[in-house]
Amino acid sequence: MTDVRVHTVGTGMPLALVRACGLHGMALDVDWQAHGLGRRTLPGILAVLARSEPAPLLLRTDDPLGAAVLSTLREQLRLGQLARRPVFALDLPTGTGEPTRAFRRRQLEALARWAGTVGGIVPDDAPLRHALAQERERDLLLHELDRRRHADGPAPAAGAWRRALLGALVMPLPAHLQLLQALVDAPDPNPSPAAGRVFVAGARHGGIADDERLQAQALRVVGDDLRGLTDAAAPVPAGDPWSQLPMVMGPLQDLEPDPVARAEQTVRAACARRADRIIHFAAAGDEREPWFRRWLQQACKREGLDFTAVDLPAAPAASTAPASAPQPAAAPARREPAPAPAAADDGRSRKSLRLAADFSQHQRDWFQSVRRRAHDGEPFAVIGADAPQELLRAFDLPFVVNQWWASIVAAKQHSGRYLQLLRAQGYPTDAEAYSAQGLAAVFDDAAAQAPWGGLPRPGLLMAMNGTAATAGIYRSWAAETGARLLLFDRTTEKRIDLYDDWWDRLPTDWDRSLEADRLDLLEAQFGEAVDAIQAFSGRRFDEARLREVMALVNQQEDCYRRTRDLIARAPQAPVSVADTMPAVMVPQWHRGTPWGVQAAQALHDEVRQRVEQGQAVCSGERIRLMWVGRGLWSRMAFYQQWEASHGAVFVWSMYLGLAADGYLRHLGDGQSALRALASRFVTMGDELRMPTWAGAWHVKEARLHRVDAAVAVDDADALVLAALERAGVPVLRLELDNFGAAPQALSRAEAAVGRFLDALGGQRSG
Repeated sequence: MTDVRVHTVGTGMPLALVRACGLHGMALDVDWQAHGLGRRTLPGILAVLARSEPAPLLLRTDDPLGAAVLSTLREQLRLGQLARRPVFALDLPTGTGEPTRAFRRRQLEALARWAGTVGGIVPDDAPLRHALAQERERDLLLHELDRRRHADGPAPAAGAWRRALLGALVMPLPAHLQLLQALVDAPDPNPSPAAGRVFVAGARHGGIADDERLQAQALRVVGDDLRGLTDAAAPVPAGDPWSQLPMVMGPLQDLEPDPVARAEQTVRAACARRADRIIHFAAAGDEREPWFRRWLQQACKREGLDFTAVDLPAAPAASTAPASAPQPAAAPARREPAPAPAAADDGRSRKSLRLAADFSQHQRDWFQSVRRRAHDGEPFAVIGADAPQELLRAFDLPFVVNQWWASIVAAKQHSGRYLQLLRAQGYPTDAEAYSAQGLAAVFDDAAAQAPWGGLPRPGLLMAMNGTAATAGIYRSWAAETGARLLLFDRTTEKRIDLYDDWWDRLPTDWDRSLEADRLDLLEAQFGEAVDAIQAFSGRRFDEARLREVMALVNQQEDCYRRTRDLIARAPQAPVSVADTMPAVMVPQWHRGTPWGVQAAQALHDEVRQRVEQGQAVCSGERIRLMWVGRGLWSRMAFYQQWEASHGAVFVWSMYLGLAADGYLRHLGDGQSALRALASRFVTMGDELRMPTWAGAWHVKEARLHRVDAAVAVDDADALVLAALERAGVPVLRLELDNFGAAPQALSRAEAAVGRFLDALGGQRSG
């Protein structure tokens, strides 16, 4: 084995493959020196990278932390803020279908080629088998230590198991084997008298301090789910060594993504170890574990196990922006803000567009038709905004987009009631609450109160598995309703040196501009979805019909592009985002329909008429603003209340901007409609979140619209805001959740905006 070291970030690393290439993996996301052996946060990892030698870096990008490091690293390298180093982004999505397995195999083979250039060994079967045998030796020692935790007699001292487990991530294999053997040979001769036997679940990389506190209470930890509940001593089958790699992905295995199945696994493991209690740890801000907790508590109740929930504090807050990013100057003291003129008590906005009433009525009529079709027994689906609604459109199936429903809940002031419905069922209310409103509707029995009569019970759910909370929300939803669930794998853009003019490239050059393996995976999964939808609905798929749908989508989005340009170039803003946000989002839920095209054209025509007639939403316009992040749907009047007091108009939001640039995919003769559709969704979110793309796009849009400043809600990406500031656009960051914002938070936000606008001095940048 060589001494070549590669830094790693992400759980479930294929350490055997890394060693077979002549490398020693050392995890940067494990703080080995800290007392708690905790997991480093993104700022901590970036700090280590900034001060360490430029060793090769291996990132697992289906791990949210690994993806965040890659995204930030790419931006820092582009800005010259970090030394160059060899980097490999390993994407191993946790789906179970054949397309995912094939994708993972290609990823591991690509890793072997990269690691071979760094470590000097491109492995064939022989070195890989040797590395797997070494992994087996380590796993047997780990298994023996783990067995002693729940067997009668001496047990490892508090924290010893965690040191043994995480040592594999930072220590060379010979040193780690020596440590494990020493722990096996010298167990704690005086284990604490057991007042209870506990099984620990939840937050990965929990601290040694937690183990010591449990031991101090005379509680014996007999097991945990740090290894993904796999059997370390299970024999590794003979055969192709590459096929064995998923079975030995380092000491921390992937956890079961289905919270219901994981809860059952956890309880079975706890019972097998004669535990009488399960303790579940979740850190503040964690959006995965809260969805698991509810099901774990229920499973414990069924098996007669005590259950204890422990909430850990959040990691120290720190900005992910590069250190050199300019900071906005402190705002001077100011007068009290003027009251919001014409702001309705319920937060609704003034309507400047004639078409607003028509759009609203069409939306109501459409939704009632969906309710009738579902009530009459027609197959009904709910899908995420980043899932391919065009497939359902091609099947002529009634469906609702989950985030549209959330916007209706917010606009109708039902946010608080729906959060209470979730809370009453034991579900979290602070883990992607916006995307959980469809699940909340399952428990809404008050039809007279429900927004627009309530959301029908779905028979099919579809979503892109793109966030830590997605699997928990949608799998819980499926469990509550019995719906068929289709989850698509979200993959990561892995190139370090990446073009940023995606808005010009992707509409026509999508098949060459995107990574082929990502398109291959999603195209194959969409093909599987077609088969599943056919079985669910009893209807046949027609690719010609899908091509028609996609052609209609392109017509609609082209209208938005021309409308965006009209607004950007007008001397004064003809409309504000309070007008364009609903006028865009209502038809966007109808992409691929003739009405969607007609609605987009109607918006373009009315805006053009207002521009030609010199109409402006604020005759005294002095400041043009952009809103960064999700819309404040519960109080749209927020965007208009600054027009009279400061001459400030919110002229840009992501809704019209992304419609103009993010959806166009021209389909040539001979090109696969499913592949073109995959190209639209494989990048969904990158335009808004991936700094290289999102930062450049926001700056482009800011310049096009001649904005003077930006206001960002709390889900806006820090590196995007830094890019705006580098471009000379002042940014106000609001600590404000777009969904169900409390009155006190809104008041603080209004005061902050007022001070910010005063500091700008009402001066237009031209």
